[in-house]
Amino acid sequence: MFRRCTVTLGFLVATLASLLPASVLAQGGDDPSETAESPESPESPDVPDDRVSADDTQGEADPAAAGPSLDLDARLAVMDEYLADVQGPTRRYFYTWLVTQTALTAAQAYVALTWDRRVVKGSYYIGTALSGASLALFLLQPKPAINGSRKFRALPDGTPEEKQAKLEQGEAMLAGQAKIDMRTTSVAQHITILVAALGSGLGVLLGYDYALKEAVTRTVGVFVIGELQIATRPRSAIRRMNRYSNLEPATTVALMPMLDRGAQGLQLAGTF
Repeated sequence: MFRRCTVTLGFLVATLASLLPASVLAQGGDDPSETAESPESPESPDVPDDRVSADDTQGEADPAAAGPSLDLDARLAVMDEYLADVQGPTRRYFYTWLVTQTALTAAQAYVALTWDRRVVKGSYYIGTALSGASLALFLLQPKPAINGSRKFRALPDGTPEEKQAKLEQGEAMLAGQAKIDMRTTSVAQHITILVAALGSGLGVLLGYDYALKEAVTRTVGVFVIGELQIATRPRSAIRRMNRYSNLEPATTVALMPMLDRGAQGLQLAGTF
């Protein structure tokens, strides 16, 4: 929740500028001897008040301008850390299962082409088709965080606009990977694997003289491989995205003119 706080900082500079000439003219109309003999006239209250107000206004302007920048830098540092944490497990998972799926597809295709027994050939033809389809889907699946940290660090961040654009791209990569990981580990994914396993076993059973042993073997094999692929998928992107979403909102501070009727001056406005 944001709350707005206002703190009156001083008199408006334009108001002081309009008052200062009137005070000087008023002093000019008095007796010159009194003005010259008065030791306090060089240190008139109007001049120090004007100087202090201007200095205070300038002193408060710098932190106000630096506030959002510091918060943006902090978020960029957090995003860089999170993408680095996600990139390693995502890469290991992808390349491990890429090799595994490729090897399974090639091995089953070899057995299907070289084996003499008809039911075995049929079972491995079905296995080859399922492994090939799974491999194709695995390759086509978006992987925004597989090189996310490297891409994020290569983005320019010399200006506030570039920093904001860099942060948005980092958020998109982290959120995209978290969404994919959630979808591929959901209950629907378990159901899909179960249906594919039962379908492959049923295809062997009905298509090749009710070969129960080969049908059961094919069903169990497809189900186990699919569940292993779900179980080993890293959840680091989901955890990091949840943690990033729960960060405190950005704190911004800025100098603004007072908007109340009859009010003159500046106010320090911020969201916390």
